Amino acid sequence: MRRQHTRINAYLTEDLGLEITNTRWSWQAQSQDGQVVVLIVWDDESERRNGVDHVRVWTSENSRGAAEGRPGPRQRRRSVNRLRAGERLYAIVRAGAGTAQPGDKRDYDAGQILALGRPALESDGRELAPVVDVLTADRFQRSFRRKQS
Repeated sequence: MRRQHTRINAYLTEDLGLEITNTRWSWQAQSQDGQVVVLIVWDDESERRNGVDHVRVWTSENSRGAAEGRPGPRQRRRSVNRLRAGERLYAIVRAGAGTAQPGDKRDYDAGQILALGRPALESDGRELAPVVDVLTADRFQRSFRRKQS
């Protein structure tokens, strides 16, 4: 993973044209109409199964935060529920171990945006979503513009 020139929030807003939905926890961004959602996922919370990459989109720790009414986990739960219902969500991979050891906010993969499929619930409370496509920023933006028109 390469250090970028801009922080991830600037990349999401200025380069991709999205809005940060929570400036304090910045776990996601979305289009102005809310139809396109991009989650932030962590590079060390992904795994390959049967030849398919999967990323963690939810944990039991998130569940506790949502139950306590914390805005970041509540918002993430709503987004994961949309993904579970079959909506297409996207993800950008950031360096670091989730919120425990976040890397520099410029350490993220600007070269690819992951299209996610429906997540599967694991016995430990994690939900892993398969990566169903990998888009360049240009391809994502073209798709994003089509959804808005």
